[in-house]
Amino acid sequence: MPRIEQQKSFEREVELELDEPEIIDQEFEGSPFLDDEAYEKEVDWQEKNRKSEKLKEEINQAGSLEDLYQIISKTKGIQGSKEFFPPEYVVEKIAEAEKYLKDNLDKIVLGSISGAYETERKTLGEKTNLVTRGRDLQLRQKVREIIKIILAERYSQHREKFEEYKLQYVAQAVEHSFNINQLERVVKNVQPVKEGEKSYKGQDMEQALDLMVEYMKAPTLKGDNSYINFISLRGKDLEQKVEAAFKANAVALPEYAGIRQRAHDVLRPSVKESQMGEYISSTASSKEDEGFIRRGWQKVKSWFKLK
Repeated sequence: MPRIEQQKSFEREVELELDEPEIIDQEFEGSPFLDDEAYEKEVDWQEKNRKSEKLKEEINQAGSLEDLYQIISKTKGIQGSKEFFPPEYVVEKIAEAEKYLKDNLDKIVLGSISGAYETERKTLGEKTNLVTRGRDLQLRQKVREIIKIILAERYSQHREKFEEYKLQYVAQAVEHSFNINQLERVVKNVQPVKEGEKSYKGQDMEQALDLMVEYMKAPTLKGDNSYINFISLRGKDLEQKVEAAFKANAVALPEYAGIRQRAHDVLRPSVKESQMGEYISSTASSKEDEGFIRRGWQKVKSWFKLK
């Protein structure tokens, strides 16, 4: 798999916020209106700018962290947005990120495709954040690009193993999701799931679950042209609408790891939880009398009885 395509599989890493100052390319031309000191300053500025551009090109062309170590070691240091960092310091920070990556490589690869090992992925992101941006050198971005290549190569080498572990992790997380919100947290971090010719993205699966709940909260029209609001929806009316809400959105959910079936299983209790919260909230805001709230609570509990 080409490196560019490998990198795209791991684009959920921390987004970069790089300063992009305007680069001045024009050459200085001597002017009779500048004294010798001003002229020397301009010439010195141009020389520094040329060196900076050369360094930026070398960093951009680096194919490994080892390449970056060698490039940085030959400089006098890297100018950050506010501070000047000696080469030893910059190399040390990159090396710390590299060591953590090597120590947790498989966990971070698995986490990148399944949402697992959030702590390890977050820690790696924090360590790369310690690498200076180097103003327009984009050094921190280059470090992250190389790390993504390392992750992608590791995944490609052991694709079947990682996909098996991914299935095991996601299936367990899905099984321990007891409402729609918990299930959303699981699926939104899962890299695209492929079933047949269709690919299911995490954000699309999350949206499908949201739409199920929105479908439930819309007023329900009965055969006698009367409407049932969401809080009052229960019994046979509730069951029918649950099935309709699931059917309308299930196509956007994969069978993978039991995701689609779990959505069906937790939709009804999720609706009950939401009804309870909205009912108690509306009751408490409209009446402060404890006896009234207690009677409202008894009514809510009765909804959980089988009809």
